[in-house]
Amino acid sequence: MTKKTIIMYALISISLVLIISAATILTINIINQGKTNEEEKNIATKTLADSLKVQAIESMAANTIEQTDKAKTLLEEAKIKYTELNDKDNLIDIESLLSQTTLNKQLQLSEEINATPIVIND
Repeated sequence: MTKKTIIMYALISISLVLIISAATILTINIINQGKTNEEEKNIATKTLADSLKVQAIESMAANTIEQTDKAKTLLEEAKIKYTELNDKDNLIDIESLLSQTTLNKQLQLSEEINATPIVIND
Protein backbone atom coordinates (compact mmCIF):
# COMPACT_ATOMS: atom_id res chain seq x y z
CA MET A 1 0.00 0.00 0.00
CA THR A 2 1.22 3.38 -0.86
CA LYS A 3 1.12 6.38 1.34
CA LYS A 4 -1.66 7.92 -0.76
CA THR A 5 -3.91 4.87 -0.36
CA ILE A 6 -3.39 4.80 3.39
CA ILE A 7 -4.29 8.48 3.63
CA MET A 8 -7.39 7.92 1.43
CA TYR A 9 -8.53 5.00 3.59
CA ALA A 10 -7.99 7.09 6.72
CA LEU A 11 -9.98 10.01 5.27
CA ILE A 12 -12.82 7.70 4.17
CA SER A 13 -12.90 6.09 7.64
CA ILE A 14 -12.97 9.47 9.38
CA SER A 15 -15.72 10.68 7.01
CA LEU A 16 -17.82 7.57 7.71
CA VAL A 17 -17.41 8.02 11.46
CA LEU A 18 -18.45 11.67 11.21
CA ILE A 19 -21.49 10.86 9.04
CA ILE A 20 -22.63 8.07 11.39
CA SER A 21 -22.14 10.32 14.42
CA ALA A 22 -24.11 13.18 12.87
CA ALA A 23 -26.95 10.83 11.87
CA THR A 24 -27.06 9.38 15.39
CA ILE A 25 -27.16 12.83 16.99
CA LEU A 26 -29.94 13.98 14.64
CA THR A 27 -31.97 10.83 15.34
CA ILE A 28 -31.63 11.28 19.12
CA ASN A 29 -32.69 14.95 18.83
CA ILE A 30 -35.79 14.01 16.82
CA ILE A 31 -36.75 11.35 19.37
CA ASN A 32 -36.26 13.74 22.30
CA GLN A 33 -38.26 16.47 20.54
CA GLY A 34 -41.19 14.04 20.23
CA LYS A 35 -41.01 13.31 23.96
CA THR A 36 -40.93 17.02 24.77
CA ASN A 37 -44.03 17.69 22.64
CA GLU A 38 -45.89 14.86 24.41
CA GLU A 39 -44.84 16.19 27.84
CA GLU A 40 -45.98 19.71 26.89
CA LYS A 41 -49.33 18.33 25.70
CA ASN A 42 -49.77 16.43 28.98
CA ILE A 43 -48.94 19.53 31.03
CA ALA A 44 -51.47 21.59 29.04
CA THR A 45 -54.14 18.89 29.46
CA LYS A 46 -53.45 18.63 33.21
CA THR A 47 -53.62 22.41 33.60
CA LEU A 48 -56.95 22.51 31.77
CA ALA A 49 -58.36 19.64 33.84
CA ASP A 50 -57.22 21.28 37.08
CA SER A 51 -58.81 24.56 36.00
CA LEU A 52 -62.11 22.83 35.22
CA LYS A 53 -62.03 21.14 38.61
CA VAL A 54 -61.44 24.44 40.44
CA GLN A 55 -64.24 26.14 38.48
CA ALA A 56 -66.58 23.26 39.35
CA ILE A 57 -65.77 23.54 43.06
CA GLU A 58 -66.42 27.29 42.92
CA SER A 59 -69.75 26.65 41.19
CA MET A 60 -70.72 24.11 43.83
CA ALA A 61 -70.12 26.72 46.53
CA ALA A 62 -72.89 28.90 45.08
CA ASN A 63 -75.36 26.19 46.15
CA THR A 64 -77.96 26.81 43.43
CA ILE A 65 -79.43 24.28 41.03
CA GLU A 66 -78.00 26.10 37.99
CA GLN A 67 -74.53 26.29 39.49
CA THR A 68 -74.70 22.64 40.53
CA ASP A 69 -75.56 21.70 36.94
CA LYS A 70 -72.67 23.84 35.72
CA ALA A 71 -70.35 22.15 38.23
CA LYS A 72 -71.43 18.72 37.05
CA THR A 73 -70.72 19.63 33.41
CA LEU A 74 -67.28 21.01 34.31
CA LEU A 75 -66.47 17.91 36.35
CA GLU A 76 -67.46 15.62 33.49
CA GLU A 77 -65.13 17.55 31.18
CA ALA A 78 -62.32 17.33 33.76
CA LYS A 79 -62.96 13.60 34.10
CA ILE A 80 -62.37 13.15 30.36
CA LYS A 81 -59.07 15.04 30.59
CA TYR A 82 -57.88 13.11 33.66
CA THR A 83 -58.83 9.85 31.91
CA GLU A 84 -56.67 10.86 28.92
CA LEU A 85 -53.79 11.43 31.36
CA ASN A 86 -54.54 8.23 33.31
CA ASP A 87 -54.45 10.32 36.51
CA LYS A 88 -56.13 7.93 38.95
CA ASP A 89 -55.89 10.17 42.03
CA ASN A 90 -57.71 13.04 40.36
CA LEU A 91 -60.22 10.62 38.81
CA ILE A 92 -61.12 9.48 42.33
CA ASP A 93 -61.51 13.15 43.36
CA ILE A 94 -63.72 13.85 40.35
CA GLU A 95 -65.94 10.83 41.06
CA SER A 96 -66.34 12.02 44.62
CA LEU A 97 -67.22 15.54 43.50
CA LEU A 98 -69.69 14.20 40.93
CA SER A 99 -71.40 12.22 43.70
CA GLN A 100 -71.50 15.39 45.78
CA THR A 101 -73.12 17.35 42.95
CA THR A 102 -75.81 14.68 42.64
CA LEU A 103 -76.50 14.84 46.35
CA ASN A 104 -76.51 18.64 46.31
CA LYS A 105 -78.99 18.73 43.46
CA GLN A 106 -81.31 16.27 45.21
CA LEU A 107 -81.14 18.36 48.36
CA GLN A 108 -81.74 21.60 46.45
CA LEU A 109 -84.74 20.09 44.65
CA SER A 110 -86.24 18.80 47.87
CA GLU A 111 -85.76 22.21 49.50
CA GLU A 112 -87.40 23.85 46.50
CA ILE A 113 -90.37 21.48 46.74
CA ASN A 114 -90.70 22.08 50.47
CA ALA A 115 -90.45 25.85 50.01
CA THR A 116 -93.21 25.97 47.41
CA PRO A 117 -96.39 27.19 49.08
CA ILE A 118 -99.48 25.11 48.56
CA VAL A 119 -102.46 27.25 47.61
CA ILE A 120 -105.91 25.82 48.14
CA ASN A 121 -108.74 27.62 46.39
CA ASP A 122 -112.01 27.49 48.27
